[in-house]
Amino acid sequence: MAQAPVEFAPAQLQPPSRKHETSLIEAGFAQCRFIVREAPEGAICCGEPTPRGSWCPWHRRIVYETRAEAAARAAARAAKAA
Repeated sequence: MAQAPVEFAPAQLQPPSRKHETSLIEAGFAQCRFIVREAPEGAICCGEPTPRGSWCPWHRRIVYETRAEAAARAAARAAKAA
């Protein structure tokens, strides 16, 4: 059974701390895997604790688009094309 997506209002979100950054290879369970930079040793991930899934709430808002956001973007694109 699929879980409902966790929604976070942008006003509630704080940028993640750099203190949790870790390499992609060393990222553990419940750590954000959003790649924040490249380093000589490889991809560096956010590493912020996650409530569930692969991304912290801050990066989830970047990675995923709500249906309402997608519909608004599609409507704007259609209006521009008309």
